[in-house]
Amino acid sequence: VVLANQYNPYSYLVKELSKFPLIGAGARSISQAFEVGVRGLNAAIASVGEQMGCTVVDVYAAFEDAQENPCNADLSAAMELNLDFHPNAYGHSLIAQVVTAAANTQMETGARTVSGQTTQLTQRAHGEFPPVWAMLAGGAGVTALAAVAWLGTRRRGK
Repeated sequence: VVLANQYNPYSYLVKELSKFPLIGAGARSISQAFEVGVRGLNAAIASVGEQMGCTVVDVYAAFEDAQENPCNADLSAAMELNLDFHPNAYGHSLIAQVVTAAANTQMETGARTVSGQTTQLTQRAHGEFPPVWAMLAGGAGVTALAAVAWLGTRRRGK
């Protein structure tokens, strides 16, 4: 399983809006608020990934290093602000690149690394179910997984 952490959907928008003083400050406030939540969520995702033996890929860093806006959030030529936090085609390609790189590394080496510890992947015998690769890329899926796992650890007293 390859688990993707969460990106800040407004970090790139802030870069674009910084040239407009009247809305730049508001955009920074929105981005900073999201940043606090995203960092907390990513800590939970990393913890869940470690507990469940998943490879966690760094979508957050890919979006922070993006050469263009990876999300639909933007300011139109008519000065209309769009706060749609979903990835655009470029953002989806960034997610695909980091997930594919992690999956390829595991498939090529026969090993996976989670939280600095490398374990060998075992080959299944003929007739057994093949390994399944799944990706939860940001948004509600990761949030739900992290919340369920967190609640599960709370109930067990960990």
